Amino acid sequence: MSLTGGYFCPAAGLQEIDVEEKARSFAIIPDDSAESYKTVVCQSQLAHIVAKYKNDAPPQIRYKSNGKYSLITLGFHDLSYDRLLADTASESDRRQPAFPGPAAKIEKSEGEFVSILLEHESDRIHIINDRFASRPFYILQAGERVVFSSNLLFLAHLADCRLTPDPLGWLQIFSYGHTLGTRTNLANVKRIQPASHVIISKGGVRTKQYWRLSHDVQGDLDPVRHAEETFDAFCASAAVRSRLVDKGFVSLSGGLDSRMAAAAIPGDADFFTFTTADSTASADTVEVKTAEQVSRILGCKHLVKLIRPQEISTIADCLIGLTAGMTPIHHPAKAFQAVREMVNYSGFKMGGGPGDVLAGSYISSSIYNINPAMTDRQVYKFIVWRRRHSQKVLSSVFRTDLLAEYFPCLDESMQDCFAGLSGATAAHQVTAWAMVFRQPAFTFSGPIHNHPDVTEASPHLGYDYSDLMLKLPASWIYQKNFYKFMIWHCLPRLRDVIYANTGRKLPGRMQEYKVSLRKRISGAIERRLGADLLENYRKSRVKPDRRTTFEYDMLRSDKKLSADIAEILHSFSGLKELLNVGACQEFLNHYQQGRLCGRSFANDAELMGGLATLCYWYRNAGSML
Repeated sequence: MSLTGGYFCPAAGLQEIDVEEKARSFAIIPDDSAESYKTVVCQSQLAHIVAKYKNDAPPQIRYKSNGKYSLITLGFHDLSYDRLLADTASESDRRQPAFPGPAAKIEKSEGEFVSILLEHESDRIHIINDRFASRPFYILQAGERVVFSSNLLFLAHLADCRLTPDPLGWLQIFSYGHTLGTRTNLANVKRIQPASHVIISKGGVRTKQYWRLSHDVQGDLDPVRHAEETFDAFCASAAVRSRLVDKGFVSLSGGLDSRMAAAAIPGDADFFTFTTADSTASADTVEVKTAEQVSRILGCKHLVKLIRPQEISTIADCLIGLTAGMTPIHHPAKAFQAVREMVNYSGFKMGGGPGDVLAGSYISSSIYNINPAMTDRQVYKFIVWRRRHSQKVLSSVFRTDLLAEYFPCLDESMQDCFAGLSGATAAHQVTAWAMVFRQPAFTFSGPIHNHPDVTEASPHLGYDYSDLMLKLPASWIYQKNFYKFMIWHCLPRLRDVIYANTGRKLPGRMQEYKVSLRKRISGAIERRLGADLLENYRKSRVKPDRRTTFEYDMLRSDKKLSADIAEILHSFSGLKELLNVGACQEFLNHYQQGRLCGRSFANDAELMGGLATLCYWYRNAGSML
């Protein structure tokens, strides 16, 4: 995606030429040519909005102004701009409180977008995003001035003031892979949540949530009928998104989400499939073989790419520019393979990224997640187990005094997330958490959504489809029960293709789940002992996992990565406000030697990825701190 941003200032502020020059002088990716971009600037007496984009990229910025309103949208929605901004209502209608002006109409639109609407006469700005926050957007309020942007580093560039790292935000990135709620890695800079309508005016900044994710459970659903209706809604969503461009590709793995997206592409669309192998040495993996089989059955051209050795250190500065360090760097490094292919081909990707969230992928294997009586206990367990690192492990990186102050806030911040969620079972509440907090903070802060040459859409974010998925009973979400059945029933051509995650074919029926005698006994013990005591006991019994992972090996094989981290640690004194530099160096040495620091190599990879992210982020953002 390209970028958009702006500011509101009741007092004397920047002039239009200043805002446009700031946009022109900001490099979205390293060594990019300023001449290849176009800018759009709209202004009122107190506000300026700017967008920066490339004409030869897939449609990313949509702009319209009629003198009364100016509207810039990053992404797409289903509204006609001419009709949206048309002023055909009578004066009496416009004075009615319920009159649906442009901002109210945008709330009701469907798509993947952030729209900025400027009312010229009132100097009021509306920032409205879609239900699932598919495009990142950030706001900084500094005194009377409000600065906002879709790119966090551009916001810092536009604000033109010193910013402070947020210790809790960084601890969340290390612990969960992303920040929670409105928090970012910069103090006082907030991210807007899904279905937000931010209104900026002389009276200040006000945010309302115009839609809230809520499960509308239907206990009498017929599996076959609901599968067909849900799949039809998915295909309709895929058709709309495939028609945004002339050609593109589907990012295909060996899982379920991407095969459904590939199968739903209309037959007349010019799309192929693309797979990044979870290997730096060979494409002979179960995931690649499964993707090849799916592509062959669907009659699609299929490309496979390996992640290059020393990949992360090679593209680190680019990744930080595109993600602003909001995601541990080894995760977007894989997604960057798709970016390269997008740049070489059409610039458009159909993604299955958020597909398994509403299907139930974040629910643990405990059957108690579908028992309403166990909801609070199971949610508590999820909060405790979701945090990857103990305070002791994090002391391998962070200062001990900082951990003493902020580590207890980690579980509290997760509890705050669940306080606003609804659902009769833990299965529903955890699914809601994953869709509202994890998905926007992780997938949609990836490198694609700020890259100037490419764009992405996901049919899983279609509103009709998601509304139908929100009707599922807990036992249909558990173990992706309904999702697997829907794909088996609606895609008979793919029934013989294994699910790469399990190595097995999909079951051809809905599963029935019953609580075993052993589970009933353990549940009774848990209720008697209390969740805290039992969880501490279980954690003490967990043995270290000494199997390496692809991410661990990828980070360890990049020798330049470790050298870069060591150099940055000793070159930027400001890092000492967050990190214990001596402990970081010791952790680096252990990592290079393959010595386990935490309880698993997977967790050590997350710790290493977080440290790399923070160091490269500081090198790129240091002048703003």
